[in-house]
Parts: sequence; structure tokens; C-alpha cells
Amino acid sequence: MNQDLQGQALYKIGEVERLTGLTPRRIRYYETQGLIHADRTEGKQRLYTAQTVERLRLIKSMIEAGHSLSGIKTALQSRPAVPRQGDKGNEPAEPPPITSLYPVRDEGALMDILLKRQRGPKEHK
Repeated sequence: MNQDLQGQALYKIGEVERLTGLTPRRIRYYETQGLIHADRTEGKQRLYTAQTVERLRLIKSMIEAGHSLSGIKTALQSRPAVPRQGDKGNEPAEPPPITSLYPVRDEGALMDILLKRQRGPKEHK
């Protein structure tokens, strides 16, 4: 694991593979599809942030839940790639309560809420 100038952890593709269970080929494919971004070293080696690793885990869980890549892309466009202001560290913001069973226009927001609820609360160390 490396660090950038702000002290943020940066992971090489092999470390990301171990952390996510995705193959390097799949990780690179998601990058070419615009789902994630990788920084590059001077030698052109890809480096990924902790937020990108979390985003890859989300993509993987959405695919395992049966969502199409185009649906995932749409959902992720409404989701910031970096933590929102007010978020504490890498903890996701508390999802808003589901108050209606009526059809939702913003499918990406609904998928985001459902995935957060599926994961449940994270255990604190």
C-alpha cells in the first residue's frame, strides 16, 4: 500500500484484487467503462484509493444482486465517487428512511438506499 501527498492510502491492483475478490481484468474493465478511476504512477502503474475499493465492492454486490452494468452505471452517476461533506471517515452517510411504496423516479437513489440497508450497520472496532 502506498500513500498520496495527502496521506490517503493507495492500493496496487493486486491489493485491490485481494480486497474485493475481483480479477485485475475485471477491475480494468470497470475503469474503461467509466465506473471507477485509477491514478497512475510515473511508470503507468494503476493506484486505487480506499473510496475506489469501496465503490468496486458496491459494483460487485450490485452485479451479484442481478443488476445490469448499464443500470449500475446509471445508479453510480447519482452517487458521489468520494465521501460527501459531513461523512465521518469512510463510514457511509445514514440512509434516509423509506417513507413510500410508490414508484420511485430516481432509480439510482433507490438502489443506493436498498444496498445500504442490505449491508446493515458496520461494526465499530
